[in-house]
Amino acid sequence: MSLAEGGRTARWRKASAPPLWRARRRRDATWAWFRCAIGILSRGAGRYSVLLSQLEDARRGARGPTMKLLIGNKNYSSWSMRPWVLLRQFDIPFEEVMVRFDSFDADSAFKRAVGAVSPTGRVPVLVDDDGFAVWDSLAIAETLAETFPDRALWPRDRQRRARARSVCAEMHGGFGALREHFTMNIEAVLPAVGARVLAEQAPVRADLARVVALWQDALAGSGGPFLFGDYSIADAFFAPVVTRLRTYALPVPADIAAYMARVLASPGVAAWIADALQERTFVAFDEPYRQSRD
Repeated sequence: MSLAEGGRTARWRKASAPPLWRARRRRDATWAWFRCAIGILSRGAGRYSVLLSQLEDARRGARGPTMKLLIGNKNYSSWSMRPWVLLRQFDIPFEEVMVRFDSFDADSAFKRAVGAVSPTGRVPVLVDDDGFAVWDSLAIAETLAETFPDRALWPRDRQRRARARSVCAEMHGGFGALREHFTMNIEAVLPAVGARVLAEQAPVRADLARVVALWQDALAGSGGPFLFGDYSIADAFFAPVVTRLRTYALPVPADIAAYMARVLASPGVAAWIADALQERTFVAFDEPYRQSRD
């Protein structure tokens, strides 16, 4: 080979070499796969499926989050809270996309931004890495449960899983009086409003009684610490209700207060609340009982 040929070869190799960041990412991914493969061989077939999932997690992690979750203001958006808390609680990688409430008019910035990915123009919306969008919190929860079956987002027991789905559907379509009169407002402390509304509104009292009975029945059947034993989609779905009961200081039995404390201390909910308390936006149409945050 001549020097000229050698020079051309060297230049070609240099030009075709991958960037350093790409080489490092490939190296990290290879090592992650290798370590998990060794784990499969060393731990035996009993944990084969779990470790295969870890391989997939390593592959996903090497290229960064593969999903985006569009949400509204954390202080106010109860439906956004549910899938966000679920993702954080189960350590599923995702990218948060905050679309702040301005108004819900058709030409508002909020509606334009969300409408670009969802025909409903509402949050939350889950968008995967190829642009496929899933809207509605319950549909998002089911999608996550199917995508990450090893995480057991639903209870593993068949009957508990069926009951958990039932109470989530009840939450999804019910408790209208409680939601109307006790809007989610994590930052606010409104015990006087809670006492007044509870005294005046029989439908709200009925909703509260049903929530308490539902939680007590689930906890008695599972033994706790969460509704169906381990943390599940059901706990994430009722997390915004827990914050409402706290904001308005609604009276609950001691066992329900203890459950609420466990929910508030869970990693996903605690992280959401911490972020909500840092928000400084006052959204007037979500504030039926205050004129400002002061």
